[in-house]
Amino acid sequence: MKVHLWRDANCNRVCVVYDSSTKVPDGLLTGNVVQLGNFDECLATHALDADGHGLFWGQYCLAGLAVERAWPPPNASAPANNFSNHLLAALAGHRLQWAVCLPASCAAEDLEAHLQARMPELLLADAEAPPFELRASVRAANCYRARAAQLDEADWGAILLLATVFAIVMASTAYDVTHPDTNKDALWLAFSVRKNAAALFATRAHGQMASVNGIKFLSMAWVLLFHKYCVMVETPNDNSDVVLEGLKYDWTQMPISNGGTMAVNSFFVIGGLLLTHGFIRDRVAGRPFSLVSFYVYRYIRITPVYAVVVAVYATLLYHMGSGPLWNPVMAMHRENCRHHWWRNLLYINNYQPVTSELCVVQTWYLAADMQLYWLSPLLLWPLWRWPRVGRALLATLLVVPLASTFWITYARRYPWADAKDVSNEIRNSYFPLIHASAYARSAPFLVGVALAWALHLTRKNRLRLPAVVVALAWVSLGCISWTITYALYIYYKPDHAYSALEAASFQALHPLGWGLIVAWLIFACERGYAGPVAALLSWRWWQPLSRLTYTAYLVHFAVFYYDLGVTRSPGHYTHYNVVHIVLGDLVLILLLASAAALAFELPVLNIDRALLKPKQGASASAPAPAKAMQRLSVPAVALGAPRPSLRSNGSAPGAAHVNVAFEDDLPAPAPEHDQNNSFNFQLNYFSIEVFQLQ
Repeated sequence: MKVHLWRDANCNRVCVVYDSSTKVPDGLLTGNVVQLGNFDECLATHALDADGHGLFWGQYCLAGLAVERAWPPPNASAPANNFSNHLLAALAGHRLQWAVCLPASCAAEDLEAHLQARMPELLLADAEAPPFELRASVRAANCYRARAAQLDEADWGAILLLATVFAIVMASTAYDVTHPDTNKDALWLAFSVRKNAAALFATRAHGQMASVNGIKFLSMAWVLLFHKYCVMVETPNDNSDVVLEGLKYDWTQMPISNGGTMAVNSFFVIGGLLLTHGFIRDRVAGRPFSLVSFYVYRYIRITPVYAVVVAVYATLLYHMGSGPLWNPVMAMHRENCRHHWWRNLLYINNYQPVTSELCVVQTWYLAADMQLYWLSPLLLWPLWRWPRVGRALLATLLVVPLASTFWITYARRYPWADAKDVSNEIRNSYFPLIHASAYARSAPFLVGVALAWALHLTRKNRLRLPAVVVALAWVSLGCISWTITYALYIYYKPDHAYSALEAASFQALHPLGWGLIVAWLIFACERGYAGPVAALLSWRWWQPLSRLTYTAYLVHFAVFYYDLGVTRSPGHYTHYNVVHIVLGDLVLILLLASAAALAFELPVLNIDRALLKPKQGASASAPAPAKAMQRLSVPAVALGAPRPSLRSNGSAPGAAHVNVAFEDDLPAPAPEHDQNNSFNFQLNYFSIEVFQLQ
């Protein structure tokens, strides 16, 4: 490659500039199309005069080179023996990225004009009759110079917020350490790391729905693996072509390619299950239902830590690193969060294009889940007050996601699922209408609601299923899970003709099918039909890990984006390398998730318990000792309270003939000496809005 952008008597500087720029690489046909040069060497290039003033500073630019077939095709006189012509013709449709080091005085437009004029020569192709067209593009945002970080008012505001919280955490922890006998529910201990860490990392004997802990964390790990593979599609590798090709055409990778959607549906099931379970418990305890409190509690618990993550995306995250791909990754997310943060905090960010405006892209799940939560009283109250009407309403509502998803997919000819090979135009409409919409995701949520009802009706193992029925359920749902997982392999087959009916059927049915699989898994674990599977999913050490799923979900893409942004050279893609990277990222993600939980999430729960706890004596039908009531941070039954007998008391909301079905379905009393026990219980089961995933 010849570079004649300028001449200089000092060869060292010219050599450094040339050395840090991209040369014609090998492996272009296997996807080695992102050539990053030497970012740090280029930015370190400089020259000073005798007075110490800068004469020359290096500037790193990442140019785009689009290879397009010429039209009409080259005539017979075109050289047929030029290897570079054949090579670039084979790359038609690809976009190369090419690093160039040049003086800081040059503008991006200057480099673009130069590359457009000299590309055939630079790429060693025949300039007279190339069988292709080369188009250069250089954005100013993709040019970097060595300079100090420039913080604006928003950045300083984020620093002030984090510094203030850090000071409060230190003060609260110091007070807790020096005053160990202080009431643990005291407001000034809300930010204590000592207190919150004891609650966050505590384990206890298996209780109700202990299997949910394992499902939550394993599903979270599945989501992380899926998202890492998605990032790997954009990561420079010398064999990049095999990444996307493998996700599409290798049947062994279908659990990864289709894994994100399935794991998210698992969390919608868990969301509906835990919400309904907690709602019925409150009614059994005789607490009056307040719609305002129902919404306010939810918003207050999950939003503060979420808002902090959005603020970091909009401010400080951009200043935490650098690299050839830093601006294309981090600058986009910063601008999205600065302009559209309000959509996130209103939980409506799932109805907007995925490629242009999303702030903290994975949080579409929180919006869809919040919208289902907003609508849930319309179903939960009839289920409690008029069970037959409620069950009929539940069955009717299941038709909504099936019919809407089927019709939209069929009419718009969408792909089978969140396919990896669709255009941005299709993806930008598919994302808000199908992938992230609350109505399309409501099927697994409603399955979770039905599961909670079934668990209550079969309390104390009153339902005894024959072994044949249990075996048939495992085999049938196992077959369904394999079908859902590997069906995309049929869609991706090159010789498979697209069918709108097939696509619409799969889009409509696979969320419901996966929801049934997860529901059976939980039901079987809770009712003694899962054997070693229940023992695995109920392992006590899943408890602290499952409590971190919410904050881990919030921060994990920041780690992945950071990895991508600081990339200095192409890597080599193998499954071993990806898993190796993911395991390292998982440790870092859990550490960041723990910090976010200890500094923001758990303090909010403590403040909620100290200031917004339910009033004592809210219901005559559910008397509770004051000490037990003071431990509550959600409107749930006090763990140390005596069990109400609703058969003889019809004063609670709903008639006695409704409440009697749930009479003995209360948790066992908590030991009085364990002040954190009730808090740990609500961390596990009642605060679904905090410890759910995406």
